Amino acid sequence: NMGNMRRPCMVCGVMNWQSKMRTFTSNAVTREQWIRAVRHTVEERSELRERLKNAAYPFLCETHFPPECFNETLTTRTLKKGACPRYPDPTSMPIGLDAVKLEDSAGKDPNYGPNQPGPSSQKRIKVEEEEEIDGSNHMENLMNFVEDCEKAVKYEDE
Repeated sequence: NMGNMRRPCMVCGVMNWQSKMRTFTSNAVTREQWIRAVRHTVEERSELRERLKNAAYPFLCETHFPPECFNETLTTRTLKKGACPRYPDPTSMPIGLDAVKLEDSAGKDPNYGPNQPGPSSQKRIKVEEEEEIDGSNHMENLMNFVEDCEKAVKYEDE
């Protein structure tokens, strides 16, 4: 039964139940933007493209997307049109954004991700107020990813 199977995230390798996973987009332009948003180097992007090509059911953790990428009702949570993941590793979400939900990675597949460690236990981190990050280019990289995704959305809509 496919609905009850655990699948690894194509980006970080975390094993999760399907209800917390999203199908990796099949649209070629959007897929490339997603790859660029979650992989920094040419080698990492190439490796992810190859795994996506060979995957029957490529999935991505919801935790790679910021909260504003979702439409939520009392009973459903869907990705908005043009949504783009922003976080290469769910544990690396910038401080100051909404709560980060880290999934149990006890079944993490070692073949996923460029030697990225996953969360070691189930946790919920709530950030109460925005903190400044000094001496890091992480925010600059994040803003570049956002700009790339926004360009892709404009390109798709034209």
